[in-house]
Amino acid sequence: MRALKPVLVGLVTVGIAIAAAGCGSGSGSSSGSSSTASTPEVAAPTGDAAITQDGKSVTPGAKLKYGESVTITAKQELGDPGDYTAHLKMTVKEVKPGAAADLQSLSDASQYSGKSPVYVYIELEVLDIAGGNDGTVIKPGYRAMVSEKDEAKQLIIFGNNDGPLCAGGVALQASRLTDHGVLAAGMKTLDCGVFLVEDGQKVKTIAYRNQAFGKDQDDPYRQSPITWSA
Repeated sequence: MRALKPVLVGLVTVGIAIAAAGCGSGSGSSSGSSSTASTPEVAAPTGDAAITQDGKSVTPGAKLKYGESVTITAKQELGDPGDYTAHLKMTVKEVKPGAAADLQSLSDASQYSGKSPVYVYIELEVLDIAGGNDGTVIKPGYRAMVSEKDEAKQLIIFGNNDGPLCAGGVALQASRLTDHGVLAAGMKTLDCGVFLVEDGQKVKTIAYRNQAFGKDQDDPYRQSPITWSA
């Protein structure tokens, strides 16, 4: 089989045509990590600004366990006909450490010496979409945190969502993401994100901050993301 050749785009590793749709989860520094300032606890937002669980607003910075679900609001507010508001159910199902040997299918595997993959499986269900041009929403992003402030680099692969790097985790469902990382109304899928950690590192939490394209600067969940852990 022809080896796959990832390339570096900005600060996020991007590959071509295996598993793991790119989550847009934020990029790390040149060493694979970035810092986020801690902020005081704030009150839970209401309405479409809120992340909810069982109909109740979730406080920014809330700590959840793997398997717990929340309903998120994804928006595009650029002032054009493609703007939309969508609600999705999001569940962190499993975080599975991989082996360094898993990266040998990449054509330039030598650049990943000392690193191992971690596979993050998240179930996404599109509950509704209002607006937009084609009834789709961009897949929400998330981050794999190795400490309170440092995140793992994400290996973003365009193409299939069930290729060799994501095999061996929880069973992937039949419904897939498209090549462009978008979800259609009513779609339910199990997404696999691939993150790279240094030998000896572990992913401690999965962090999500509200996805919004446009008017998102004051979103409290961007300052205090919610997190999932074991």
